Amino acid sequence: TTQQAERALNNFIRKFPEHEKTPVAQEQYREVRKRLANHEIDVAEFYFKQKAYQGVVARLEKAIQDYPEVIESAHILLAHSYLELKDPVSAKRILKQLLSNYPQSTWAKDAQSWINKHTEVP
Repeated sequence: TTQQAERALNNFIRKFPEHEKTPVAQEQYREVRKRLANHEIDVAEFYFKQKAYQGVVARLEKAIQDYPEVIESAHILLAHSYLELKDPVSAKRILKQLLSNYPQSTWAKDAQSWINKHTEVP
């Protein structure tokens, strides 16, 4: 139902951009997308605890693509999963993406520190 709400709100906003209810619909749309993104993170965290790192990667790569405006925290979990999978190149790519998209992130300093310590990783 949350996905249905996302589609319905998006359709309303596109069809009626000047409607008096559009600002309310936009706020609801942002909240719905945040809930969908948080669900993806919750599932990925469950996979991580189960050491199902491929599941984390699949889930979060898609979530970052689908919800870039609300998925900042997913980058760290995804980078950790890549490291567990012995793929530091992908971990570095994700950390650089975090720094690029969210330079004020609470994780930016740690991400930059890891990148600086691992200069051997292309």
